[in-house]
Amino acid sequence: MTVTQPELDELDRKIIDALRADGRTSNRELARQFGVSEGTIRARLKHLIDHGYMRVMAITDVRRAGYQIGAIIGIRVDIGLLNEVTEKLASFEEVQYVAITSGTYDVIVSALFRTVDDLLDFITNRLARIPGVHGTETSYALRVVKQTPFWALLDSLPGHDGSATSG
Repeated sequence: MTVTQPELDELDRKIIDALRADGRTSNRELARQFGVSEGTIRARLKHLIDHGYMRVMAITDVRRAGYQIGAIIGIRVDIGLLNEVTEKLASFEEVQYVAITSGTYDVIVSALFRTVDDLLDFITNRLARIPGVHGTETSYALRVVKQTPFWALLDSLPGHDGSATSG
C-alpha cells in the first residue's frame, strides 16, 4: 500500500511563496495578505513544517563567511560500500550535498572550502582514504552566476501550471 502526501492547496503555496520572498513575514501580515485568520496561518505553518513541506532556517552568504571555493566532486565507488561511503561523506562539515547518481560517477558531492589548499587536503587526506572510493574528478566554480537557497515549486512559478507542455 502506497501512502501519498496530501496535495498543497493554493493557500499553502501562497504561504510558502511569501515566506520564500521574506522569511520574516509575520503570521499577522500573512493573514492580512491572504484574507484569513492568524490562527489559520499558524495551523497551516505547523502542518507544512510538521509534514516536511518546508523548513525554517537562516541562509548564510558563504562567500562573506570566508568560503571562497565551491567544489563539485564526482566519485567512483565500490558499489558494495556505497551506503558506507555516502554516510561518511555526509558527515563531513564541508559537504553540503551528497547524491547517489547514475552515469560516470556513482556519487556527486558539493562542498565548500576557504582555500584551494583546504580543497586539496580534503581530496588527498580525507576523501581518498575512505574505503571504497576508487577515483574522483573535481571541478570548482570560478564564478557563481546563480545560486538559490531553495527550489521553487515549479507549478507556482509564472508559466508553470504543473501540466506537461508540448512544443
